[in-house]
Amino acid sequence: MRSQMQDKIFKAILAKPITTKNKVLTVDFSTGKATVRLDQALHGEETVDGPLLPAQQVRPGDPTGLNGQNPNTELIDDEIYPMIAETVHDLMEEVATIVIGAAQGALASVTVDLTAVLNPLAGQSATTTWSVNLMGDTTAPTCTPVGVTGGLLCKTLLAAVVVANPIVKSLVVPARDFLLSDAGHQLFALAVDDIKTGIITIPVRRAVDPVLQVMDNAFSIQVNHQRRSQCADGSDGSMELSALSMAVLGPNGGPRLSFGNSRIHMKC
Repeated sequence: MRSQMQDKIFKAILAKPITTKNKVLTVDFSTGKATVRLDQALHGEETVDGPLLPAQQVRPGDPTGLNGQNPNTELIDDEIYPMIAETVHDLMEEVATIVIGAAQGALASVTVDLTAVLNPLAGQSATTTWSVNLMGDTTAPTCTPVGVTGGLLCKTLLAAVVVANPIVKSLVVPARDFLLSDAGHQLFALAVDDIKTGIITIPVRRAVDPVLQVMDNAFSIQVNHQRRSQCADGSDGSMELSALSMAVLGPNGGPRLSFGNSRIHMKC
């Protein structure tokens, strides 16, 4: 038996970038490039209820996207963590769907090679070969004669192959029908689930969570960053606005780098 199913599955995964349903993460497995959409990460109020986490309400009352966020909204905080696991899991769900579809579509690439030999006398034989795939398609048999009677033996074998082909098909077609059925789909899904959850989703989450926790503790990345000053009489003075602002956190503060800046100055 030989198969090109693995190649077909890999080609399907590498064919184009895969985006998660929540639009946060896009991965191009052909280049290894991953794109995170921060505007999608900052979703509004939402119930996150995935297979890896209990249901919880996140960002109550918050708007969706980078624009219109509340002043000094942190891009990385403990409310982003639930999304991490679900986004990685979401990505693998998309991959699993592609894998299952490609596997079922590649059944014709699973081929069984058959050989029959007729050897009634020493030095007199015939060997015929042919193939059948899981879709029930057969190739034309070929025969190799040996000896004076080899040609006659080949005719006998080829006639036998014509009779045997319906029997051979009856053996592979049930396997094909099972793999294309709901039960076969569940079999593929179970195999992919074990791989994506145990080998990919959980380890990736364990690797990413500590990094984000360190970033949350060491850095402040804010959108709609606002800093106000007051006059001596307590009234509003100037206000500095930044579309995006990053700062190093510390007991005495740290450097800050801001982008998209504007300033409103009012005389005291």
